[in-house]
Amino acid sequence: MQIGVRPRWLDILYFVLLLLIITTTLISWFNTCSQLMILMLLVLLVLEWRTVEIRTVFTNQLFLAYFSLAFLEVIGLFYTNNFKEGWHNLESKATLVAIPFILMVGPFRGKENFKKIMTAYCLISFALTFMCLCIAAYRYANTGQAGLFFYHDLVSPLQQNAILSTLLLIAAIIYLLYNNLYFGVAREPGRVWRVLLIIYFAGFCVLLASKLLLFVMPLLLAIWLLQRYPAEKRTRPILALMLAVAVGATILITTDNPIKARYVDILRGDLDLVKREKFSPDIYLNGVQLRLLEYRYAWEILKEHNAWIWGVSPGDAQDLLDEKYRQANLYLGTPDGKDIGFLNYDSHNQFLQQLLQSGIIGLLVLIVVCVMLVARAVKERSRETILFLVPVILVSLTASLLELQHGLFLFTFFPFLFMYNLNNQQKTPVQA
Repeated sequence: MQIGVRPRWLDILYFVLLLLIITTTLISWFNTCSQLMILMLLVLLVLEWRTVEIRTVFTNQLFLAYFSLAFLEVIGLFYTNNFKEGWHNLESKATLVAIPFILMVGPFRGKENFKKIMTAYCLISFALTFMCLCIAAYRYANTGQAGLFFYHDLVSPLQQNAILSTLLLIAAIIYLLYNNLYFGVAREPGRVWRVLLIIYFAGFCVLLASKLLLFVMPLLLAIWLLQRYPAEKRTRPILALMLAVAVGATILITTDNPIKARYVDILRGDLDLVKREKFSPDIYLNGVQLRLLEYRYAWEILKEHNAWIWGVSPGDAQDLLDEKYRQANLYLGTPDGKDIGFLNYDSHNQFLQQLLQSGIIGLLVLIVVCVMLVARAVKERSRETILFLVPVILVSLTASLLELQHGLFLFTFFPFLFMYNLNNQQKTPVQA
């Protein structure tokens, strides 16, 4: 089948399947994202196998780097003690290959298709976040708990992680900073709707209260302003941004609110606490203490098993961390299993998690992937990709992005969408 003669109904089918993959990723409790990706892969393989794209995709260096990262899961199956868990990880990490393959082979190239996909993504994100606000308002009316409007509680109807939800919204904001909404009609929505959506998504990100990303967002906006305005016209926009940040920070600091409480919490903890060998199950660990303890346990596991080269395997990594939590007498949940406490907590650092699972070999592969992403984004002068990679790589230092389905989606979908298929912008240099 030739690209130029593909029937319209097939293009519509591809587009609908892609939107379903996006939606089921944003709503975690659907649990059908993997099945939809398999279905779309099968359709592409059956109907597009003669096209040039499908034959050349395996010559793409960045795709091969992603493929290598996923292939580490296959290697891990040969030395794991928990084959079932290793196979489960392999199924999840297949996203590293499936999403780039779909975007590179499917009919998603060109500026028009790029805008269609991202407009649909923005509208789906708006609908889901508005639903979360409505549910939070309903719960607040019944309980009076203001915390329902913040952090994990706010996106709990989607069974989402607040940090990754913030990254998903940042992707929408980055698109809207450079592009209008697109509906394929002569008279497109004006700039006012675009600005309102940016303000709405940014406000929702504030409610999600990710400590790191609340610092990153003003940085992204500053970079955008430097790109958007020539040097002689930057003063007013930069001052306006600084004023907005100052006013927002003053409100957060001078009022009693859950966002301020999260920052105060990390300043109160005793870092020496993480040196203990035993804990009481009712011990409280703030975000910094928890991560330092997890880093310590991951390092100890690598030393105890002398697993520096190939790691302890993706299948065994979580079991060994859980054993550390048991030995330390940390909280392990309730007898009915509805609350599992510290069990299933990973190392909260994707680079350390990769080292633990696949050793120095795996860590080097992950670093190569990140370097190639940044290098290709700079080479392609893809402003959206450059802005998006900043928070993604920073968050990878405090969270294990690739251990969650929506984290895998973030790491694959937007870089390939912005860079490879779309030719969505002119090749003008990114201004520093």
